Amino acid sequence: MTSNNKYSNHVSLIYFENRKIYYIDYRGFDTNNKHELFSIVDYVVQVLMQGEKNKLAVFDFNDTFADSEILSKMKSATEQVKPYMGKMAVLGITGMKSVLLKGVNLFAKTTITPFNSLDEAKKFLVRKE
Repeated sequence: MTSNNKYSNHVSLIYFENRKIYYIDYRGFDTNNKHELFSIVDYVVQVLMQGEKNKLAVFDFNDTFADSEILSKMKSATEQVKPYMGKMAVLGITGMKSVLLKGVNLFAKTTITPFNSLDEAKKFLVRKE
C-alpha cells in the first residue's frame, strides 16, 4: 500500500491463495506510547472503511501491552470497521490478553480469532466455511 500518511507502514497487503489480506502491525506498543498507537488505530480505521466489504485482516499485537484506555480505543475501532470486515485474525494474544480479546469480541459483537503464527492466521482467513 502506498500512502503519504506517516502511519502507512503499519498497514500492508499480503496475498495468500489469491486472496488479499490486510496485515495490521501494532507490534511493540505499550502505555508509554499509546497516543501514537491511537493515531495509528485511527489511520487503520480509515483504510479499512474504504473500498470493498468483507475484507480479511490479521492484527499483530506481539509485544504490545494495553490498559483500559487502549482497550476502549480498540473496542471502538473494531465496532467502526465491523461492517467492512469479513474474517479477522489476531496474533500475540496470549494469557491475560485473551480475556481482553473476549471482551472486545463481546462488546463489538465480532469474532476475532487468535493464532500463534501468521501462517496459521492466513490459512484460517482464506478457508471456506
